Amino acid sequence: MKQFTLPIVGYIVFVVVIILFGVCTKLDSDSVPNVGEGVNGTAIRTPLRLSTSSMMGSYGMMMDATAMCVMGFGFLYAFCKKYTWAGITFNLFICGLCFLWCQVCTCIVGSIFEGEFVKAEINITAMIGADLVTAAVLITFGVLYGFTSPTQLIIICLIEPLAM
Repeated sequence: MKQFTLPIVGYIVFVVVIILFGVCTKLDSDSVPNVGEGVNGTAIRTPLRLSTSSMMGSYGMMMDATAMCVMGFGFLYAFCKKYTWAGITFNLFICGLCFLWCQVCTCIVGSIFEGEFVKAEINITAMIGADLVTAAVLITFGVLYGFTSPTQLIIICLIEPLAM
């Protein structure tokens, strides 16, 4: 039964986080183009307003942080003798889970301080912040790799972003 704890816990946690992500977040209104009604029912698209929080403003920084998390840490674990492919696979799992969970944590913490439920807006700065928190979780993953079970690492992945 011990061999099935990771898939059971992993699937349940990931499904819950995806549902919470859908409930707790919304796309930033500056990030999408305005679509209006034109002549004969055709759609009119207006250009994006480029600001510091828009999707196009700091896209390179977000991609650099994401590449660092996925490729840098992922292939670092490829050189471990015992956990070569498992390390890369678990790294991708942690990247996806932690990125979504950071957005949910932003909503939860913001709602606690506001006193009412407020959806977190997803924009480029929020994604960069989530990437950097994911990098911190992956550093912890690298330190504890081989000493803890994967289920314990999932628990760490859920607790550590709340502290940041």
